Amino acid sequence: MPAAKPTFIDNTDDLKHATASLSGRGLLALDLETEGLDPHSHKVLLLAIGDDKNQLLVDCRKTSLEPLRPLLEGQVPKVTHNGAFDVAIQTAKGLEARFIRNADQRKCAAGCGGHAHGRGQYLPLVTGIS
Repeated sequence: MPAAKPTFIDNTDDLKHATASLSGRGLLALDLETEGLDPHSHKVLLLAIGDDKNQLLVDCRKTSLEPLRPLLEGQVPKVTHNGAFDVAIQTAKGLEARFIRNADQRKCAAGCGGHAHGRGQYLPLVTGIS
């Protein structure tokens, strides 16, 4: 089955509408890309959230994450590669992230054809930052 094409979101109104596509899912993948490693002083640049059918890439420089609050704070498990950091950065930004699970990166790399996807895949395309 081909991977779904991510939907790029660069404004809050579009995020409000796109969030509905992820409601009611049993499991979501979550990834944050930031300008640095300090949750209190560095900004979130990009947030990716989705499942096997729908993925959203949110440009956080232009978009409020408020429409995602029900998903991020809800009971649906979110799988991430670095849950402790993702929770810390979300908490610093006023979100109470819940039900975060860390993926085993080795298993993901094997399941993704040997490629670990993340910053190298989308961040330069969206922001021009490598």
